Amino acid sequence: MRKRKAQGEIITTVLIILLVLAAIVIVWQVVRGTVSTTATRAGNVANCIDADITLNSATLVGGGSGTASAVISKAGNDVSITSIKVLVYDQSTGAIMCSADDAAHIPAKFASGTSAIPCTTLTAGTTYTVKVAPMLGTSNQCEPMGGSLNVAAQ
Repeated sequence: MRKRKAQGEIITTVLIILLVLAAIVIVWQVVRGTVSTTATRAGNVANCIDADITLNSATLVGGGSGTASAVISKAGNDVSITSIKVLVYDQSTGAIMCSADDAAHIPAKFASGTSAIPCTTLTAGTTYTVKVAPMLGTSNQCEPMGGSLNVAAQ
């Protein structure tokens, strides 16, 4: 009788150990995914901070052939900016009126450049908010940085 009781205790102990190991594996899978994603995002945020661009001035032209031009300067860093996204917001509603990437006019270190995008939805005399955001690579758009300007369309 004692042998069977001892066998039952051993089997129970082995089953508890297996359940604990299974729980550890499941928890590790969740934690590893979260840590990996967080580390990737932290790296992207650090690169965005290092991009360090400033919006110096902006000009908006309304009408059917409207454009949004932004003069942007870049600090002395080595972050590879692939394009500049120019965003124009309706000041009263906050809606994006137009936005586009400009890969042709990225300023060099310690220099300025002018990015111009088509923006046919602007109305002359209306004030809009202009912001710029650097793009790093093909899919990492940084948050708008370098300030924003309120500009009346001409």
